[in-house]
This record gives sequence, structure tokens and C-alpha cells, in this order.
Amino acid sequence: MRHRPALTLLLLLCACAGAEDRRGEVCEALLPAFLAENERAEILRRTMSADDPGRVVIEFARHAPFLDGRGTLACTFAGDGRGGRLGLVAVEESDAGALSPVKLQLLRRELGHALGLDLNPPPSQDGQRLGAPGGARALPYLVQQLVNALILGAIYGLTAVGYTLVYGVIGVINFAYGEIYMLGAFAALGALAVLGIAGGSWLPLALIAALLTAVLVAGGHAWAAERLVFRKLARQPSRALIAAIALSIALQEYVRLAQGARSHWLAAIRLGDLTLLERAGFTAHITGVQGLIVALALAIALGLGLLIGRSGFGRQMRAVAQDARMSAMLGVDVNRIVAGTFALGGALAGVAGLIDAVYYGGVGFFMGYIVGFKALTAALLGGIGSVGGALLGGLIIGAIETFWAAYLDSSYRDVAVFGVLVLVLTLRPSGLVSVQEAPIERAPAPR
Repeated sequence: MRHRPALTLLLLLCACAGAEDRRGEVCEALLPAFLAENERAEILRRTMSADDPGRVVIEFARHAPFLDGRGTLACTFAGDGRGGRLGLVAVEESDAGALSPVKLQLLRRELGHALGLDLNPPPSQDGQRLGAPGGARALPYLVQQLVNALILGAIYGLTAVGYTLVYGVIGVINFAYGEIYMLGAFAALGALAVLGIAGGSWLPLALIAALLTAVLVAGGHAWAAERLVFRKLARQPSRALIAAIALSIALQEYVRLAQGARSHWLAAIRLGDLTLLERAGFTAHITGVQGLIVALALAIALGLGLLIGRSGFGRQMRAVAQDARMSAMLGVDVNRIVAGTFALGGALAGVAGLIDAVYYGGVGFFMGYIVGFKALTAALLGGIGSVGGALLGGLIIGAIETFWAAYLDSSYRDVAVFGVLVLVLTLRPSGLVSVQEAPIERAPAPR
């Protein structure tokens, strides 16, 4: 039954985008990008242009400590606003003016990921993707996409490790890790909001507090899920799988009722940037936030390797994964190890949620659904049960999604991601990094 995880994944990928017009929501989500650090905005009116049916105009009031004012934000869309593809083609603010093509393309990518929408315009009449430059600009554009892919790879890879750790220990996929990731993002957003994300000397403290809060909240929820759900179904893996899906839905609804259905947005964090390559007016750069994310992901990957390979907890976890009954007979507290594994996976998903909240800025109750499935895809692609494979799979999925959206029709990027999964599972069912299965049948110890 090796193919059950993949089959279950494919059966659950049937969600459809809503039919409501989301152009106004997208335009409102852009507003924080045009505010100063000490400003807030109050939306006064949102209208559709009479001259251009694809143009949304938002009138808003600026509120600052010593100065108030008014402004307008206009967003032009090529699509009709329904479904997952909108086609954002222009953004203009009364003070800042119209966004340049380069800034507009970067905005489409980041906001589109946060909202789960395709904001790229349709291909032009000559068949070329708008926003993908050629000639001398092609190389810096490629470098920029590599940097962007690292961020997505970190999000998918860290969440995928949670799936693979739990599966390696108890042989069951916890489908709720996408929602654990979402809880981590909300926890980070709350910590940053409480401490005031205004920059200055408070910013490092706020980021550290957000990291700790995301880890504690996400890890705590994962630990509670093991104690309340999975431990009681330790001898019934099929029911545990169904319970995991139910838990995922329950966590979504819990957050929707507590925080509302609208997305919550965080002010952009500016830490400067480093120019990597510049040609013909196009600059590839890595921002301070991107650099912090890459450094954090590398540190966690190294620390995770040391924890699993060198620590007593890691040795006991590997022993339980190979033979839980024999481990219990030798004095290993199986309950503690399994609960710790759940908490560790949840903490990593919480870090991924923090990365998403800080980098993309948008947090919503539904954000964990598709990210969770893509992280599970990364785990299956890399080899379920292999930590290194999960991280590698996350990088691959992040690269596929990023480069497909950058150079091809991004409407099909999810088709490409899951199509690669089907191809790999067909040709190499064990994944890219094979995990040698224990010769003894995995069975839970008395718990």
C-alpha cells in the first residue's frame, strides 16, 4: 500500500476557486504598501470605474500622528474578477503615481502567492509572457527568480519535514500540518502587532518574539493533536487518517470564526537590500528579509540534522520509527517520543508560517490548505520518511512553481507541480531520496 499517500493526495485535490469578484479585495490588500511606517488608512469608498469596467478605485483617508490626508488607489485588471485568475495590469496611487513594470511584476508574484490567486496578465498576442524580459535583462531576471524560489522552497521544505517526521515514526500522514502552518502565521502576526512593527530598535525583538510565539503555538497545537487524536487511534491508522482530515477542517473553521474570513495584512518590513546583478536597467537583488529567511532556514536545517543524528532524542526517535515495540521493551518512552516528534514537526511548520507572514504579509484562515498539500507533495517527491528528502523536495517544488509562473502561464503552475509528483511517483515511487524500510513490520507499542 505504498501508493496510499499519493492516492489520498490526488483524491483531495478537488477544491475549486470561488466565483466571487475578488478585484476589490486585491486592490485593498495593496494599500499598506503605499503607507509610511507610522501611517494607517481608512477606506472611505470603493467603486468600479464607469469608463473602464476592469478598473477598481479606492478612496481612502491617511491618518498619521501629525498629519491627515486623503488619497486614491486605482487597480486595473484584465480579467473579470471571478475564479483564480484576475490579471493585474496596472496600479496607480495618487501620491506615488503608477508602478513601474518591474515593481508591478514583483507585486503580482508576492501578493498572488499570499492570496492564492493568479495576478499575471494573459499572454500578449505574440505569445510571450508579459513581465519576463529578454536580452540583457534575462540573466538578472533569472537570478531574481532563483532568490524568490529559495523563499518558497524554505516554506514548503520546513512544512514538509513535519509530514515526513510523523510518517516516519507512526506511519500515518497528519493532514493538519497545513493548518498548523497557518496557526504559526497567525501567531507571528499577533506577536508583531502587539510589539508594534514600526521598525527601529524594537524590530529585532519583535521578530524574535514572533519566532518564539509561532514555534510555541504551532508546536503546542501539534502536540495537543497527538495527545487528543492520534494517540487514541494508534492502532487504527485508517481512522487516524480520516481524523487528521477532520482536524484540518476543524482548525480552519476555528480560525475563521475567531479571526474572520478576510485576510489580515502586515506592514512591509524593510531591512535594506543587496544588489546581486544589474543589466540594462533591471536589477536582481536580495532584500534583508530574504537574507534573514535563507539564513534561518539553513540554521534550522543544520540544527535538525544534529538533533536527529547526534542527540538522545534523535536516536530514540529513529529507534521508535524502526520498531516501536522493541524500543518500548528497551525502556524508550514511546509516548514521549511520538508526542515530541509531533511537536517538532509543528514547530517547523510554525517557522514556515512566520516566514510567510513576514515575507508576503498576508495571513488568512484558508492559507494552509494549498500550502499544506504542496508541502506534502514535497515530502512525497523527496521520499516520505526522509528529512533531507523533504527539504530537497521543498526546494524543487518552490523552484518549479516560481519558474513556471515567471516564464510560462502561471494559471497552470499547480498543474505542473502536481504533475511532476505523479510522474516521479510513477517512475520512482520511493521518491528521489529512497528510505530503506525496516524489515520488522511497523506496529505501535502499547500506548
